[in-house]
Amino acid sequence: MLDRYGTGIFVQKVTLQSVQPPDKVQAAFDDAVKAGQDRERLKNEGQAYANDVVPRARGTASRLLRRSERLQRPRSCSGPRATPRAFSRS
Repeated sequence: MLDRYGTGIFVQKVTLQSVQPPDKVQAAFDDAVKAGQDRERLKNEGQAYANDVVPRARGTASRLLRRSERLQRPRSCSGPRATPRAFSRS
């Protein structure tokens, strides 16, 4: 901003001391700070839940897919289970 006006002033550092909102807005300021903290907390809780649920859901899906693929395979007509007991000549 100072460069626009050609002041020749260069600001190196700004230090704020005792930053306190006016009494009339303190409650709103506190609410805003709490809302930001709540947002972060809820975001972290959601991420922790996802980190727990998603891998378990993927494992369940993988097991179900393997089972469905196994059940869809054509069955062989040889071996001990190929002939029903009612038709076997033992």
